[in-house]
Amino acid sequence: MQNGTSLCNWKRILLYAIAAYGIALGVRLMQPNPLPDAITMVDGEYLLGTHDAYNWLIRAIDPQTFGSHPMSVLTRVFVEFTGISYETVAFWAPPILASLVAAVVVCWAALLGSAEMGLIAGVVAALCPGFLYRTVFGFYDTDLVMLLMPLLLTLAPAALLQGRIHTPMDMWKARKKDQGSSVPDAGKPVSRMLMGLLLLSGMIGWWMQEWHVFFLYLSKIFPLVALALVLLLGRRGGRVPLLAGLALYALPMGGGWIGSILALLLFGVHAFPSHIPARPLEHRFAPVVLVLVIALAGLDASFFQSVLIRINLYLKPVASDGDAARYGLKVAFPAVVQSVIEAQNMSLSDLFGYLYPVTGVVVLGLLGFLATLWFAPSATMLLPLLVLGLLSVKLGGRMIMFAAPAVGLGIAMPIHYLLLHCRSARLNSGAARLAISCVLSLLLAVPIWAQISALPYVPFISAPHVKALKAVKGETPADAAIWTWWDWGYATQFFTRKWTYSDGARHNSDRLYPTAAIYTTDSPRFANQLIKYIMNNDENLYYAWKGKSAQEVEIILAELKDRDLGLSLPRKQYLVVTVDSLKLGAWITRFGTWNFRRNSMQGYNVSRLGNIRVDLNQGYFAEVKAGELTPVAVDSVDMIAAEGVEHHDYMRQSGIHLVIDMLSGSQFIMDSAMYKTMMVQMLLRKSDDPALAPYFRLVYGNGHTRIFEVL
Repeated sequence: MQNGTSLCNWKRILLYAIAAYGIALGVRLMQPNPLPDAITMVDGEYLLGTHDAYNWLIRAIDPQTFGSHPMSVLTRVFVEFTGISYETVAFWAPPILASLVAAVVVCWAALLGSAEMGLIAGVVAALCPGFLYRTVFGFYDTDLVMLLMPLLLTLAPAALLQGRIHTPMDMWKARKKDQGSSVPDAGKPVSRMLMGLLLLSGMIGWWMQEWHVFFLYLSKIFPLVALALVLLLGRRGGRVPLLAGLALYALPMGGGWIGSILALLLFGVHAFPSHIPARPLEHRFAPVVLVLVIALAGLDASFFQSVLIRINLYLKPVASDGDAARYGLKVAFPAVVQSVIEAQNMSLSDLFGYLYPVTGVVVLGLLGFLATLWFAPSATMLLPLLVLGLLSVKLGGRMIMFAAPAVGLGIAMPIHYLLLHCRSARLNSGAARLAISCVLSLLLAVPIWAQISALPYVPFISAPHVKALKAVKGETPADAAIWTWWDWGYATQFFTRKWTYSDGARHNSDRLYPTAAIYTTDSPRFANQLIKYIMNNDENLYYAWKGKSAQEVEIILAELKDRDLGLSLPRKQYLVVTVDSLKLGAWITRFGTWNFRRNSMQGYNVSRLGNIRVDLNQGYFAEVKAGELTPVAVDSVDMIAAEGVEHHDYMRQSGIHLVIDMLSGSQFIMDSAMYKTMMVQMLLRKSDDPALAPYFRLVYGNGHTRIFEVL
């Protein structure tokens, strides 16, 4: 290991880090954009690839209304400094920032002994499909730091442990020779710089908790993993400096301001021992105290409770009643998690495919990482990330990216160990290592390049939808609230500068159910009065239904549908109906048909069609698949255009309806229950329809998207 480490100096590490970054960025920039500007742009600005991107942008623009966040603050500073538009930053930043993962993984490989092999590991980690697809053009979200920062935060403690704890390999050799004393007892001294980096890493880890809740968990887990390594593999007489370093790391993460102040005092004790006659770190109880400090910083009841709640959330219960105790609820609500694509379960084969396109490479990477732990146990700092990534089968696809660095290092580092034990000096030379790493890096990048080059850029929201939102920006009062499905909440906030009832953060059960019920019902009165009912109860169904039984709740819902209750609105409310939401119609109607007595949901049938041929005279359509045409008879065909809706009725009683949006080219087939919902009928009916007019007034409509005022 020492020979491998001696090959690495900072210039070489920097060179390989830049090379890995360049390869990762180059592959990412191969993503094509073949769609016309009319689909990908509005008013000269790109439409973004994920709804979360608009969250950070609107928070950067108006933090007073929508709340501040570190990512938004940095975005605003960059925009104000450069003059680049917010949409341009959010479009181009993901591939540029996400490729930094490759550079950090090179640093990890250098720490473990070989910066050259880090080129391989960095390319594999940064181009992991599960990470790549979440950080392509327009995907401006916290994923850009979710993988990068844990890798950075674990570098300092890994550097502290590297060469200062026993390796399983050395212990096995010593045990095999029955020469326990042959394992050295003293490790390398710990420099002030490394201690300072540990303190800095701890403070950054504390700050990162403001970015995402996962950093709260990781900031507890990382110090505990390092502590376990010191206790299990620490060298005789060398544990105190390691424990002191870990305390510097753990105190800010687990103790906030108080922990940071204590860590600064501890740093002074370690860095300037001559100024402190008592020498507290040399006291016989110092190791025990330091162990307790690290453990207590990472272990507390609230931490375990929070972890259990998060696990329970991702296990996707059908009924969500997490707030039952706080609000005194007697009823359960539907849970949203399984409808979120990134949180859906996946098979093991899919998991491997999202780590790397070739399953055999993933298997070798996992086995290789276990071998790496044998030679370099400091790599155990990445084990929590690997476990989190493998749990994607239950926790959802977003977690896959956490396993990528371990897989990349598992592919690269065994090559380094093999070369170290190679008898050929030429094969173990720097030139040979460089050639091997370059060739393998490029070869491993080819399958990813093939995937990304065939991945067109498709905005998550359609241009007609955005145009409608922008059109009502100045036509609605500043204090108005807009009702839309939560997937479009952030974009609606960004383009209208108005608050929405639900969004990507506020889609818990108390907001999920009413929004879904409004879109799912076939009663305009119910949709109107449910909005008023909620607004008259502090926008909180939990508060409104505190202590009420399922039977009482059902009675309330029935009254909202069956008779006018004379409810008023404290401020203007608007409802958005859009063809975009039909893509999610199956999920929306599942939540909207929630039965509070049985804790079950039904849902309606709606599917998006591909290339079809329609016979309007006979009332048939046929989807073109592999050259085959299978005619399907329908009850009706509705063709949505900017100038209005063209309706064709065939009175067949087939229970099948076809809706075609001429503006976006989307086509949907649905059952009669889905066809009767407000999310469909408010798109198709005339604005002065007698069933709608008493309850909703059309403010703007372009066919694809309509925005109504709630009367």
